Amino acid sequence: MEIMALGSEGWNYISFCEESKMLTRRFGKLYREGQKMKYAYILLNGAVTLAGKDQKGRRVILHEAEVGEVLGVEALQNEGRSTHSALIRKSSRFLAIQLSGISTQVESFPSFREALTGQLIGHLDVLESLISFS
Repeated sequence: MEIMALGSEGWNYISFCEESKMLTRRFGKLYREGQKMKYAYILLNGAVTLAGKDQKGRRVILHEAEVGEVLGVEALQNEGRSTHSALIRKSSRFLAIQLSGISTQVESFPSFREALTGQLIGHLDVLESLISFS
């Protein structure tokens, strides 16, 4: 998903978030699999790999995040916990937006909702292919 996919409606939503903040991280984990999430993160620049565990408990790369992608939003459907780890591969910049506000406010911004829906479907397709491959 590109930043433009959020559209002006999505960026308006972000500007209304009371607790959004800019973050810069050089390396390490942005968040860990199973972690209770307070924020979702929009990747503004840099490189992030999403990794998880397959059915046999082996670590697998799920996805290479693209600029503009919303990271961690899958926690909304997993009792607020991350379904994967986000590994920062090179210095990256993020906009952190409060996860609790996304589920209620996204209904007001159709282009933002469509972009998130497309992203979630894409991630489910990756997980399905990993399950059938294992």
